Amino acid sequence: MAVLSKGLNFAPAPRIIPYADIIGGIKQAVRRLPEVTAVEIRSEVPMVLKRAIPPKSNISRKEREAIRTLRNNPDLTILPADKGNATVILKTDEYRQKILDILNDASCKTQCRDATDAITRKTVDLMKKCGLPQDTVKNLRPQAPVPPRI
Repeated sequence: MAVLSKGLNFAPAPRIIPYADIIGGIKQAVRRLPEVTAVEIRSEVPMVLKRAIPPKSNISRKEREAIRTLRNNPDLTILPADKGNATVILKTDEYRQKILDILNDASCKTQCRDATDAITRKTVDLMKKCGLPQDTVKNLRPQAPVPPRI
């Protein structure tokens, strides 16, 4: 319960510093920088990583074991609730049956193409036509619309 109450966005502190991940991320990031700056950063990273010490653990040993047990249990599925900031634990068989029930519902249908852009354009056009101020239309416009998926 203590581990799950931390929420699904909780990340345990790593036991060791992930050097390869850090170096890989830095390589990606410095590609867009001027060459002189990129070389300087690349030369300083190893020195900084040599001095780095692993972070102090933010969970107990029992909590770490509980995470491992939950992660390795194929009979359980852990996911966020549809509403609210809650965590749900379901038996995997029950979860799959619920998904199948949703997919077999007549109101659920497969789309051949992604209509998100077209719907976004229509929505913005309707907001403009109804006389809303341009600033309001801009603020109400969907920022990064994505189609529903399962």
